Amino acid sequence: MSRLQRRLAALPLVLLALLGSPLLANDHPNLARGFDAGKAYELPSDLEAVNLFNGALNLAIPIGQSYPVSGTLSYGLTLRYNSRPWDFFTEFVGGSIGTRERSKPTWLSNSGLGWSLSLGRLLPPLDPDNDSPGWSYIGPDGSPHLFTKANGQPGSTAEFPQYTGDGSLLRLVGPPHNERVEFPDGTVHEFVADPNNGHKRRLSQIRDRSGNTVTVSYQTLSNKRRQWTITDSQGRVHRVEFSVDPLIAGYYWNHGGVLTKVDLAAFGGDRAVYRFTYGTSSIPLSRINYSCPFPIHRSFVLVPLLTRIDLPEGDSYRMSLSDYNLPNDPELLCERQSGQLRGMTLPTLGRLEWDYRQLNLPLPEGDRCKDFLGPTVAIAERRRVNEDGTVAGRWKYAPSIGLQFPVHCSDPKNPNPPRTLIHTVTDPLGHYSKHYFSLSHDAVGGFDPDEYGLPLTHGTTDFDGRHLSTQSFDKVAGLLRSTYVVYEKTTGSAPDSAKPR
Repeated sequence: MSRLQRRLAALPLVLLALLGSPLLANDHPNLARGFDAGKAYELPSDLEAVNLFNGALNLAIPIGQSYPVSGTLSYGLTLRYNSRPWDFFTEFVGGSIGTRERSKPTWLSNSGLGWSLSLGRLLPPLDPDNDSPGWSYIGPDGSPHLFTKANGQPGSTAEFPQYTGDGSLLRLVGPPHNERVEFPDGTVHEFVADPNNGHKRRLSQIRDRSGNTVTVSYQTLSNKRRQWTITDSQGRVHRVEFSVDPLIAGYYWNHGGVLTKVDLAAFGGDRAVYRFTYGTSSIPLSRINYSCPFPIHRSFVLVPLLTRIDLPEGDSYRMSLSDYNLPNDPELLCERQSGQLRGMTLPTLGRLEWDYRQLNLPLPEGDRCKDFLGPTVAIAERRRVNEDGTVAGRWKYAPSIGLQFPVHCSDPKNPNPPRTLIHTVTDPLGHYSKHYFSLSHDAVGGFDPDEYGLPLTHGTTDFDGRHLSTQSFDKVAGLLRSTYVVYEKTTGSAPDSAKPR
C-alpha cells in the first residue's frame, strides 16, 4: 500500500491537515469543499476557515454541545457553510453546440443554500447524487472519501470490503443494504437502505467496540414535516426537524427539505431548542465563463437562504437576504458569484463580512475543456465589523495569478504556464504571509503533477532539501519565519492511491 507522509521543518499557525479528499468531480482541488488532508487553511476565528488554495470560505457553528457516550464515542451537531453552493455537470445539447456545462444547487445543502447539518453520509454507486464511479463517504464537513476494492478499482454495490486511499483509513464492509463504515478509532457507522429509494442510504447507528451506541431513526410528522430522532445509550433523546414545504424549502422541497428546528437534551432534564428561519429568492444559476459565447440561457432557481439561527438563550445569528450574492443580471458578467454569503451578524451584535473575486486556476491538457473546473469564487477580503458599523479589522487575500480571464481550450496552449500560486494574506496591521501552492500539471523543474494543489513550490529549499511552503513577514522587519515541507510518495498495491491526496 502506498502512503503519503509529510515532514515539517516548522509548524505554521495557519497550516492544518485534516481528513478529506477531492475525489468527486465537484471536489477537484479547484472546487473542493470541506477540509482536505495536506491543504493549507487560515483559521481566523472559531467560526471561519479559508482554503488558501482555492479561496473557499468554510463556517462551522456548533449546534449544542458534544455528548460523550463512552471513552471512545462522542457526538454532536455542527451547522456548516461552504461558499461552493453549486454542483456542476455536463449537459448534452446537440447540434453545433454538442455539450455545455451547467450548474444546480448542491445536494449537500439541507439548511439553506450552502448550509448543511449532517452526521455523515454514505453514497452507493447508483445513488443519483454520487458522481464518482464507486462508493463514497461524505464527512459532516462535506469532504468526500472514495472507497475502492483491494485492487484499486471501484467496487459494486455488493463487493466488500473496500477501503479509502486518502489517509482517512476508512473501511467499508457489508452486507448489502446494511453497510458499515469502520473508522480507525474503532467506531462503526452503520447505514441502511432508504425505504423510499433503494439506491440511497441513511445513517442508522454509530457504535464503539464496547456496545455503546448512538441511534438515528426517521419519522414523517406531516405531509410537510420530517424528523430525525437521535438517541444514545446514556438515555438522551434529540430531535432534528425539517420542512419540505415548497414555500419554505424552495428547490429542496423534494431533496430532503430544510432544517427548521433542533431540540436537544440539556442538563437537568431541560431542553435546548435551536430554530432556523429562511427567505426564498429566485437567483441565477452559477455561471461558467466559457458558456458566454454559447446561446444565452437565462436560468433561475428558487432557493431557500438561511436568514436567522435562534439560540436557546434568546440570542441569534442573522443573515438578511441582502447578505447573500444576488446578482440581478447573470448574463452581464457571466461569473459564478451567485448565492454566496457576504455577511453575518453574530449573537454579540458584531458582524463578519466577506468579499469575493473570481479566481481562474489552470487545468491539465486533458481537462482544458472541462469549463466548470477552471473558474472558481475565492475570498478577496474579510472584515470584522463593530456593532456601530465601524470596521474593526480588514484582511486581504491576493493571489499571484488567476485574475485574468481564463483561456478557452480552443485557444493555443500556453507554452510556459505558471507552476506556482502564491496567495498573500495581509492582516489589519500590515503584516502578511505568503502561501505557496503547486500548479504544475507536468513533470518539469522538479514538479510532480500529483502535487497539484499541495502547499509547496520547487526551486526554494532548506538545508534538508524540503520545499518552501509558507513565509511570514513583519511589515517593517521583513521575513520572520519560513516553513518547508517534503512529501514522500511510495507506490505499491492498492487501495492507497499513488497520488498525494
